[in-house]
Amino acid sequence: EDIDAIMGPSFGFTHLGLFKLADEVGVDIVYHVGQNLKAALPADDHFHDIYRDADKVKAMLDSGYTGKHKGKGGFYALKTDDAGK
Repeated sequence: EDIDAIMGPSFGFTHLGLFKLADEVGVDIVYHVGQNLKAALPADDHFHDIYRDADKVKAMLDSGYTGKHKGKGGFYALKTDDAGK
């Protein structure tokens, strides 16, 4: 929540913040975009200076934390009622 509060509109991001946005888009999509950029961009692209392999995000995916209001949730816990909805 602290990161989303900082990485929101004041930093040029959506009102959702960084992690809430990732949950909306899908943690799996965010992971794959990073992997695709790493593979496709030339070695001298500045992306490679800042990108770090997302081992923790991959572990989340492997454990069922995909975001998108399904599975176990994502960076934020998925809230359900007694019927599981």
